[in-house]
This record gives sequence, C-alpha cells and structure tokens, in this order.
Amino acid sequence: MPLVNYSTPRKIHLETFGCTANMGDTLKLRALLRRKGHELVEEDEADLVIVNTCTVTKRTELNVLKRLRELKSAGKEVIVAGCMAAAQPELIKSGLGEEVPLVTPRDIGDAYQVGS
Repeated sequence: MPLVNYSTPRKIHLETFGCTANMGDTLKLRALLRRKGHELVEEDEADLVIVNTCTVTKRTELNVLKRLRELKSAGKEVIVAGCMAAAQPELIKSGLGEEVPLVTPRDIGDAYQVGS
C-alpha cells in the first residue's frame, strides 16, 4: 500500500515528534515523497500534513493530540504516522475521526525498501 496514493503531486508538510528513530523515518518519508513527485513545503502552503508521532511520554502524546486537533480545526488534511499510529490507533481516531489515515513505522520502512 503506497503511503500517499495520489495521482497528482501534492504540497506536503512533515512534522515530527519524538526520538531519533522518528527523525530517521521522517527522512525516509521525505525521500519517498520527493521520489513520487510531491513537493515538501511549509505548513501554510500545504494541502496535506503528515505528522510523525511518538508515544514515549504522556507529555509528548498530549502535545501530539493537541497538534492533530489544531491541524484538523485549520482544515488541513492529515495523515498520522509513527509509533502512535501503531500503538494507539483508537486514541487518534477518537480525536480525529475514523477516516484519518494511519501509517506505522513498519509501513514506512517497507515502503522505503521497495521504493513505493
């Protein structure tokens, strides 16, 4: 399954919360998105925001949830990536709705290896 399956290039903003592993996954996402022709932009220019999340501490978890609500309130299309998407999908969906796409660290790694 492609991480961002769109027939036309999108303007995408990436945000990262968390550890060194998350930073590495964000670098992989950047490479994948550029390879697929998407443009990486600042938030105000983006029509899609990918938030790479972390659940290591309760404080970070709360900050992520707050940020996701802010983006949703601003009318941004959001994809939630990272360990929170893997470990707490029900928490994310309860706050943002069932339709929010979730991408786990494994999804990122698999896609990066095959270049999709």
